[in-house]
Amino acid sequence: MDENWFEAKFPALSPHDTVDVLTTNPKEGLWQTIPVAANIPIIEMQYDAKGDKKTLVVNLTQDEARAILFARGARLPMHIIVHSSLTPDTNESR
Repeated sequence: MDENWFEAKFPALSPHDTVDVLTTNPKEGLWQTIPVAANIPIIEMQYDAKGDKKTLVVNLTQDEARAILFARGARLPMHIIVHSSLTPDTNESR
């Protein structure tokens, strides 16, 4: 999933993190948020040559991939929620 598909830049993510993909109805703004896929495991985060743009390599089911590609094809605003593998107190991986 390319960062330019989403409304905000990706934070630094690790292979132990998971993300949820959400979309919103452009006519309703953020008041109508629709979950597209949940708890998607991150396999790798790739960077372009400049280190600016990021691509997430993720592990999806066929249904999750279809839902994300539908939202992308319909040009719906997409967002992610990050579930970090770091514990808040120690910043160590779980």
